[in-house]
Amino acid sequence: MIPYKGKNRLKQYIPKKPKNWGFKVLARCGVSGITYDFHVYEGKGPNVHHSCGYQAGDFVIKLCESLLTGHNFKLYFDNWFTHLDLQLYQRTLGIWSVGTVRFNRLTGCILKSEKELKKMGRGSSDMAVDANSRFVVVRWLDNSAVQLGRLPSRTENCAV
Repeated sequence: MIPYKGKNRLKQYIPKKPKNWGFKVLARCGVSGITYDFHVYEGKGPNVHHSCGYQAGDFVIKLCESLLTGHNFKLYFDNWFTHLDLQLYQRTLGIWSVGTVRFNRLTGCILKSEKELKKMGRGSSDMAVDANSRFVVVRWLDNSAVQLGRLPSRTENCAV
């Protein structure tokens, strides 16, 4: 968020942010901190050639349009962006990704519950691998359960 309280149609209100009024900017940055591409949120999703079906994923696709395909770029993002359909589409372009996943986006994925992990203690984990897509999900207990979703590269071994 870029804080702003004046009058502008692009201004957003997001109550859970520290600065809840302002311009919402989504950016693709490198490990050095340099911003390579950005998109100002206008209240709707961006125009993309191939939509993954939800707005946050379309922003990722838009920000990655300037990347060369097949060069094994790696993306890391939070749970607002992470979705299996997005990661499968990005893999077809040669872009690998890792991100925390919201549990409701893991339909059909059987993992130990947070209650079971708490019985095992902090640092305990559980994992699952989809046989078709090789999508790996790890559920790890810190203060609460965190899910991490990842598509391994073609050369990596994902044996459980």
